[in-house]
Amino acid sequence: MKKRLYIKNIRFLRNFGILLTVLLIVVFIFAGSIYSTSLRTVQQEIKGINENTTYELMNRVEDVLMGCSEIAGNLALDEKIQLYFTYSNPENLVGNYYTDVARQLNVYAMPYIDSILLYAPKYERIFDSSDGWNVKLDEMWKTNQNYDISWIDDLEENDRTTSVFYTRAKADKWPYYITLLMHWRQGEAEGVILVNVNLEKLHDYLIAERNESMQLFLVDEEQRVILQRDKQELYTTLEEVDNLAEFRLGESFSSINVEGKSAHTYVQAYSEKYNITCVTVTAINDYFLQITEVQKRFIGMICIMTVAAMVLAFVYSVKLVKPLQDIQYLLNSPNEWQADDKRYSEEVREIADQIVTHLQTNSLLREELDERLDLLKDAQMLALQAQINPHFVFNTLNIACLMIETDSGEGHPAVKILGGLSDILRYSLSKNENVCVREEIKCVEKYLSIMQYRYGEFETIIDVDENVLYYAIPKLVLQPLVENALRHGISLSMGSRPGMIKVQAKEMSYTYENGETISSICIDVIDNGVGIDTERLETLRDSITQHNNITREHIGFSNVAHRLYLIFHNTQKVTIESVFGKGTQVRLIFPALTIRSGKTDSTEV
Repeated sequence: MKKRLYIKNIRFLRNFGILLTVLLIVVFIFAGSIYSTSLRTVQQEIKGINENTTYELMNRVEDVLMGCSEIAGNLALDEKIQLYFTYSNPENLVGNYYTDVARQLNVYAMPYIDSILLYAPKYERIFDSSDGWNVKLDEMWKTNQNYDISWIDDLEENDRTTSVFYTRAKADKWPYYITLLMHWRQGEAEGVILVNVNLEKLHDYLIAERNESMQLFLVDEEQRVILQRDKQELYTTLEEVDNLAEFRLGESFSSINVEGKSAHTYVQAYSEKYNITCVTVTAINDYFLQITEVQKRFIGMICIMTVAAMVLAFVYSVKLVKPLQDIQYLLNSPNEWQADDKRYSEEVREIADQIVTHLQTNSLLREELDERLDLLKDAQMLALQAQINPHFVFNTLNIACLMIETDSGEGHPAVKILGGLSDILRYSLSKNENVCVREEIKCVEKYLSIMQYRYGEFETIIDVDENVLYYAIPKLVLQPLVENALRHGISLSMGSRPGMIKVQAKEMSYTYENGETISSICIDVIDNGVGIDTERLETLRDSITQHNNITREHIGFSNVAHRLYLIFHNTQKVTIESVFGKGTQVRLIFPALTIRSGKTDSTEV
């Protein structure tokens, strides 16, 4: 009888198909996860770079406007400038007065500051730092020179006790300005200081040495575009700028937009101080190159892992089927097996020999079976004897503590962690099912002290009335609740605010659902973590009432509720309250019973 090839064996094909399917599912899930993570990483990196650039530009705009306010404030305090507002002929009081004033104003020269103007309403004269001229209004009307005096009409529209920023055109035409208009008043004397920021120069100053594909926009609170490249009009509406279709007033956000074979980032940063929004739109030419590179890596990974899965499935299927096929062949051709037994593995020959021996004599098989049962019993005894005694675990932990304490001192964190772990293990493996509240609280404190090293610092508050300390409580009912509060609560919110876990216990008179009112213990476990959404909160509350079905999804919480129900039945209460984003409170209420010699006064807990 000839042996069939493995690949034609139905067992081989079935095992190969199952293994290959399982491995390919794992491969695709793993590779898909890596691919999606890589895409998100690329997008977050690109967005992060452009977000940093945009917020930096917004900060620079705020610095420019703040600098203008500081310049105007310093000039308002300068005595020479005040002379211009309070005296008709200040040049008679100070020699070379206007030369000094021009020099003083030019001290504040910046690449983006076009000019600084002084206006004395009482004497109707204007001093311009850019040209160094001092002219009275009546003389301006008589000349045909292009003086920048259109802003005078704006004075009546503004409160003369405040400073304002607004956008305007110089002499009603190019260039366009962001102008700070500050009023100065001292007694009956008053003056006006204007600091004019040239928008074209400001754009060049902000965008200098930036990515050439970046477009910069400033939008005011009335949703008008006041700054952009190659600006042709003083005000441009959002509808006229295609790149600002995503604009949302008063918000800061970013996005990546892909249209066909082009992509760009849109980043918006809002300044609450000046009610100005900075927007950058940047073409990301290398975005598709990076995405293509990720896709190539993904395809390469899929191919390599698929081939590896096929090889692994084939090899493992052969190892599964080969012994069975060899045994079947040998049983059908025992004579051929005895003549050519070296081609088979030792395991196959041993099994075949035992089967053939069984066909020859049943008694030998019984004797061999008895011998194997005896060996199995001996092995079981040895396995039982080799089990690790819990005391060996405690002693090992204590030895490790001693060694670390000897090498690094008793203050080393590992000493505290191992010591606390040893105490918790000893406590959890103790034979007593009921303990006093004091012992349960100590276990919780040791657990929290260990968790400080894992999750970092968080506040722990233990508020237990002294008259509750020696009442009975089922062992290890608080630790699962504290662990849930830590893992699913404050550990997820510690980046935004300091974490806090509070355990408080008090004695109270409580009326249960069966109408019985007795002295009870009320224990609350409170955290200020992320809280629980409404849907999941209802699921948790359902798990409290389903005492015959402890779900694996909420095993810690439902286990505590189930244990209390089995011990106290209807004289117990477990509740959970939570506000999503603020925290969670779990409350346990059960009868107050004292412990004597490991048992309670009137009822065994």
